[in-house]
Amino acid sequence: MLSCVTLISNIKKGIPDTALIDVVQTLARFNCAVKVCEDYSSEAIFGMDNVNVCGKDTLFDSSELVIVMGGDGSIIEAARMSHGYDVPIVGINFGRLGYLAELETGDVALLENIVRGDFRIEERMMLDVSVTREGETIDLKYPCLNETVLSNGPISRLAEFDLYCDGEQAAHYDADGIIISTPTGSSAYSLSAGGPLVYQTMECIIATPICPHSFTLRPVVFTGDSVLEIRNPVCRKNSMFITVDGRDNEKILTGDVIRISKSKYKTRLVRIKDGGFINTLHRKLGKKEIEI
Repeated sequence: MLSCVTLISNIKKGIPDTALIDVVQTLARFNCAVKVCEDYSSEAIFGMDNVNVCGKDTLFDSSELVIVMGGDGSIIEAARMSHGYDVPIVGINFGRLGYLAELETGDVALLENIVRGDFRIEERMMLDVSVTREGETIDLKYPCLNETVLSNGPISRLAEFDLYCDGEQAAHYDADGIIISTPTGSSAYSLSAGGPLVYQTMECIIATPICPHSFTLRPVVFTGDSVLEIRNPVCRKNSMFITVDGRDNEKILTGDVIRISKSKYKTRLVRIKDGGFINTLHRKLGKKEIEI
């Protein structure tokens, strides 16, 4: 039986206060304490008996579960924020597709099963990203759950760079950029750019070029233990940036080396429903479920 959970809601999604109150009251029936932060929740629940308002630095202390009310972006942000705590995450979908969310808005009653410990854990690999510049290493603050993207600045120009795997050159690119994704991110930007759909509990790293100026350059799937480096970036009359999960952003200069490798941290997602990744994908896209 869980005794303490962290509740994060995306206040920009316009989540009704009644939905938040319903979740808190469901947890209260099991004497489960709820930790919230003013930045990630509504004042409507701050005065409830089992709610403890705390700061960002203690939000995950002693927590046994993170409940996220929002879309996939909210779940990714929660995974990044809690990456050192090894606490499982369950999403309640208030977004559009919600590939990562296990529950929909009408599934709050299923929280009772989760509080009782009746769930399984699905682990997702994450990536560490750093930039080496003039002998110094800049570590991006959070590990990556979805994808790391090298792209141009505001003006679209062809970029030039090399991709290395474990110290050996794998490819030279003239392209708009490149997406380095996890299996979790294979169903996001990488898929839109022509990358493969990869079963999400696998451990591998997918490199998908963005609009390559070549007929022969195609997405490549590397082993999960590969160390990828983007070297020799050249973008004439423009700036290049590395962006992690659409949030962390670092300007890339000539001579920089971007290093991407498997992180020691993993995102642990709560699963309670039947059906695997393929069924979920088809269901979220509004198609008939298939058997696997």
